[in-house]
Amino acid sequence: MLAARHGGATASAGPAGRAVSCVSGAAALLRRCRRGCAAAARAGPSPASRAAVAVRAALGGRSPASRSGSGSSSTSSPGRSGSLAGAASFAAPPSAPADSSGEEAAALAALAASIALGALLGGVAGVGLDPALPGDGVQRLSAALGWSYFACWTASFWPQIIENHRTRDVSGLSPDYLLYSLLGFVCYSAYTAALYFSDDVRASYAAIHGGAAPDVSVADFAFAAHAVAATLAVSAQYAWMRVPGQDRGVSPIAAAVGVAVAAACAGSAGHISATCDAADCAAWLPMLVLLGGTKVLMTCIKYTPQVLHNHARRSTEGWNLTNVLLDLGGGTLSLAQVLLDAVARHDMSLITGSPAKLWIAALSIGYDLIFVAQHYVLYAGDGARGGKHGGKAAPAKAAPAPAPLAAAPRGGAALAFAQVGRRWAGAAPKEKL
Repeated sequence: MLAARHGGATASAGPAGRAVSCVSGAAALLRRCRRGCAAAARAGPSPASRAAVAVRAALGGRSPASRSGSGSSSTSSPGRSGSLAGAASFAAPPSAPADSSGEEAAALAALAASIALGALLGGVAGVGLDPALPGDGVQRLSAALGWSYFACWTASFWPQIIENHRTRDVSGLSPDYLLYSLLGFVCYSAYTAALYFSDDVRASYAAIHGGAAPDVSVADFAFAAHAVAATLAVSAQYAWMRVPGQDRGVSPIAAAVGVAVAAACAGSAGHISATCDAADCAAWLPMLVLLGGTKVLMTCIKYTPQVLHNHARRSTEGWNLTNVLLDLGGGTLSLAQVLLDAVARHDMSLITGSPAKLWIAALSIGYDLIFVAQHYVLYAGDGARGGKHGGKAAPAKAAPAPAPLAAAPRGGAALAFAQVGRRWAGAAPKEKL
């Protein structure tokens, strides 16, 4: 009767039964201690966290790996069993919430390095000087701005690539954004290559625009070519790491836009090559206008799927903030170069004559400000970077603390110890989770 009253065990209350219970309890405790030591070795360098994990694994009712919460509340109980109940429900120290201070510091460091690189290449070495600008100082300042924004925009691709590789998770990316980006950068690389490397195309451009040379530098082409390679790398990561059924593919609308752009460019090139001499560069200028306009159009629409993706998830997790801040810095520097060149030449047609570069910079700045607002204002209350669990399944609820042991009756210390042994050995009825 007493045995049934203290846990419902079937072992007899005699000395043999108590000895068996004590041995089984000691064996179970040793197994839990081994699990606690193994968990403590993975708990990190902090001695406090290692000790907390070891104690929780040894005295709690289940292994540390099965606990997905940051801790559990302990329920105090009267009597001598209160200390055991408190130890069994020992909570791990809560993990520090993730913040973006590291990303902000990385973005500021990369921005400073980009400006320093631009000053070195353009201002000191004089690489990529524009002879159409008046004065050596203006030429070097314009070249420095060009190389600075090139470095900023070039560096902005890599934090996302590194984060995807580190987390093996691409749920924060929109595939439509990647497709639009790739289409735009391919068109922009062809546009800048023709306007910078072909003297005939530059001469034809100047004849149409009253003698003004196209405002395209070698930094523009270098950025566009690198952007194509980097976007292909991110797209390959998405295709490799996406989870079928969870991370969706390209939408039918985005696929239709891609087919339409490819058909328009191929049709325009085929028509020009069939009706004009290949050396007639003036005939190819409408094709360049189409390429530049396509890049502007892709910039207009490519960020919209990502904005909507963040909004649907109520989170910017997986969308790297360093990427956004560097893109914002690059757009500002690019816009500054366009305005400097126009003012230095006393020719505002540079702004209207090369709309692709101007609108790309302006649109990039506008969308980057939206992403900054999403990260710091709109979804800041949903967690540092993981509103509603970043669009993923909510973590499992923390296991409830084991029920406190009943206070041992007077003169029943042996039976109480046997009850502890039975609970640690798993003889006690399982709690409903």
